[in-house]
Amino acid sequence: MKNRITTALGLVLAAAFVAGIIHLFLLRFEAGDVYPPYSSLRSDPLGTKALYESLVRCPGITVTRNYRSLDKLNLDPFCTYLLLADTMSNTEMLPRSLTDRLDTFVRRGGRLVITLRPRNQNTWMFGDWNNTEKEDAEEAEEDTSDCMDADATEPSPAKPEAGLPAPKSRMEPVRKDEPQKAASPRQKAKQKKTERETKLENERKARMLLVKEWLGAEVADSSLTNRVNATLARDFADSGLPGHLSCHTSLFFTNVLGVTAETTDPEQRWRSLYEREGHPLVLERQMGAGSMVLSALTYFASNEALKKEPQPALLSWLVGSKRHIVFDEYHLGLEGSQGVAMLFWKYNLQWFFAGLLLLAGLFVWRSSVSLVPPSDDASSSGDVAVGKHSEAGLANLLRRNIPVDQLLETCIREWTRSQPVHAPDVQEKAARLRAALHQAAPAPRSAVRVIRQFWQSEARQDASDARAAALYNEMCRILKEQQGLAKRP
Repeated sequence: MKNRITTALGLVLAAAFVAGIIHLFLLRFEAGDVYPPYSSLRSDPLGTKALYESLVRCPGITVTRNYRSLDKLNLDPFCTYLLLADTMSNTEMLPRSLTDRLDTFVRRGGRLVITLRPRNQNTWMFGDWNNTEKEDAEEAEEDTSDCMDADATEPSPAKPEAGLPAPKSRMEPVRKDEPQKAASPRQKAKQKKTERETKLENERKARMLLVKEWLGAEVADSSLTNRVNATLARDFADSGLPGHLSCHTSLFFTNVLGVTAETTDPEQRWRSLYEREGHPLVLERQMGAGSMVLSALTYFASNEALKKEPQPALLSWLVGSKRHIVFDEYHLGLEGSQGVAMLFWKYNLQWFFAGLLLLAGLFVWRSSVSLVPPSDDASSSGDVAVGKHSEAGLANLLRRNIPVDQLLETCIREWTRSQPVHAPDVQEKAARLRAALHQAAPAPRSAVRVIRQFWQSEARQDASDARAAALYNEMCRILKEQQGLAKRP
């Protein structure tokens, strides 16, 4: 009884511990701070979950998330694809195959929206979590300056000692009359490897395209000395868009085709919607049947903005007239894996898995503690474990390996084998035992007789047991005659 109480208490404590761990994980994932900023899975001020759930509740609109690379995704031309808070830079290069896929997606009717992650230097904005690019650039400049200082302070070569020839300078040209040393095989192999790597690098660069060349715009940054707002361009004064937006970033665009740079291609011409101090912040261009949006502002899509400064007209314009909206999470570092856990979660099999765990726990409990209540018999009490003797083990072994109808014949064979070869009357006794066995064997029965006696199985079993007992007694009598304990009839 004490063991059962201890086991039950242990199971209760284990269940409470597991429930507590699950509750902590749910609290952490409910807040969403484990996800990157501007993720649609994040419900704190830095996320965009409010926008995602607002669009889900709109009738006639389907909203999904993407966790796969764009190279492996079949883009639907009748959807709006949102890449929020992208870390785009002028020196970033994209495969031409990817840019061609995106251009085809837009020309066929899709709407591609790219917004940049905010960057600023003022404390009234989001903070310093988005200054990573600027810090990286400053670190790169420091490394470059350190290398230049090291080169500038390189010690000059020592002067030759008296009586020794001066060493040749590294910059001294090689005279034509001097014989040049032939390159060793190792140097030739190294040179060929370098040429091959250079060729592969050139081929790779030929398959890549700079982001600024693909978009026809460059990203620039300027420090914000005061709190300024983005203003709507005059050409869109009657569009219904808000006239002013909070500018929570120091980024803007420059060398924009159609705005600050000339272009003859109408599909490369951008239109500036919002500006800050003459610098374009939000751009749009038409390409075929679709459109592309490039925005340096992302704050208006965050959860904080939807609570403090909601801009429904701007968000409606951003999404467009498409009925399918895709929030891309892959560019934020969230990649979906097609594992067993994801399949369980996708098809709502978590309760099935919980049931399996419960069955496993019950099996362990059943194996460790008997569910049958203890007997009140005094003979079964105590710590003594009652086992079986050797004869019972031998009987179980024989019962498993020898069929019932072959048991006596096997005994006769083993008895004959155990007797001495030259023992008197061994063969005679063995023949008598086999004769008794065959005489007691039942005659073969026909199928009709077997069916007729099928319902009399109990009576047939009793007769069979009686015949087996009589045969056993007869064989024991024959063996005793052999040992001189009984007289022959």
